Amino acid sequence: DQVHYLVMAHSLIDDGDFNLKNDYTSKKFSSYFNDELDPHIPKAQLSSDSPKWYSLHNPGLSILITPFVYIMGWKGAILAMILINFLLLWLSYIWVKKTTNSNIAAIFSTLLLFGSTFYLGLVGYIFPDLLMATIFLASILLMEKSVKTPLDYFLISILLGGAIWIHIKTALIVFTIGIIVLFELVNK
Repeated sequence: DQVHYLVMAHSLIDDGDFNLKNDYTSKKFSSYFNDELDPHIPKAQLSSDSPKWYSLHNPGLSILITPFVYIMGWKGAILAMILINFLLLWLSYIWVKKTTNSNIAAIFSTLLLFGSTFYLGLVGYIFPDLLMATIFLASILLMEKSVKTPLDYFLISILLGGAIWIHIKTALIVFTIGIIVLFELVNK
């Protein structure tokens, strides 16, 4: 899937759109992926006479990495993901410290997360999983504030709105957090 997010980012940079037909058929991806690549396109669109091919993947991650890809190429995408991955560690530290009121517990849990195979297995890879965890942890930290400003609600809405663009499997979590926040706003 990583290459397909790069294909979308390059299409946005080169063509200004997410129509990937010319990207896959002309093998534009060969500058950063030197193997055959089956397009991740819905089967109904995948024909030579179809005018547009759109990815099966949501475009949010590609939009997020596009500035990094524009500046640094495919290595920029990896840098963007590493920065997001370390943001997750920092937010984890903040959340555990806030929850336990213990700096030692926060450091220990952050180091435990940093050393876990599921975290290390995704660091630097262009996958939405750790990005989604970062978005939801940031949302939860904002929700836990006892006194919220309009900026806090705005940030929560940006995070939740962005999460849907990252991956469709975030919809249930976005809906749940959204209902809680709306309930809180109505009862203010």
